[in-house]
Amino acid sequence: MGGKRFLRIFLLAYSLVCALWGVSFFLLFSRLDRIIDNSSFHRFRYFLHQLPPISLIILALCITIYLLERIRILFFEKETRDFVINKKDHRFLKILHYFFIIFTLLLLSFDIYDILTSKLAWHTIFNMIDSPSMILLSLIISFLVLRWLENQSIRAIHNEAAGNSDIFRNLMLVRKGQDIARAYFNLGNIYFENKNFPKALQYFKKACKFGNKDACDKLKDLSCEEIKRDLRKENI
Repeated sequence: MGGKRFLRIFLLAYSLVCALWGVSFFLLFSRLDRIIDNSSFHRFRYFLHQLPPISLIILALCITIYLLERIRILFFEKETRDFVINKKDHRFLKILHYFFIIFTLLLLSFDIYDILTSKLAWHTIFNMIDSPSMILLSLIISFLVLRWLENQSIRAIHNEAAGNSDIFRNLMLVRKGQDIARAYFNLGNIYFENKNFPKALQYFKKACKFGNKDACDKLKDLSCEEIKRDLRKENI
């Protein structure tokens, strides 16, 4: 019981850190109001030099997530597969990464152009590129962690499917958030036919919650005495 409670706390902490990771990008967006009223390159550069503290927050959060994911893989891989698989594609977070990486590269190129066309002291050059370079490095590391998390999610699906292409296909639909009710129902049917009734019950319940009437009917079949007996054996 204590182990399950610890696992729930761990997953809650993991989810909160992931949420903060996404929120940190909105902090970057919140600074855009500084350049709306003045579109000069000087204003853009001023904006860029206000961002290093936020980029360090992003870097700290993505490193924390990397460590939490390592702990999950080492100690709770099997128990947390559903948690990982049910996390949707990080599509929106990827778009944010692309936007800010391109934006930072663009502004950094302006500074590099000035450096190449002007005779500036070395300390001045460093002051011009230190902030955008720090931001760019943080964003690239964050993006690599994001891609690694996606690979871990797909690996979890491979492990759960155990070579069954139908299970793999439906779990990928769940991960992508496409036709979730039907995917859960199909998974329930697959496990039901394989007489893995606890898994079938789990997926039929999920499908029923998403409004799949066929899954709700299947739940009635799982209430028969023979299946109840098998479920009790699984819990012993």
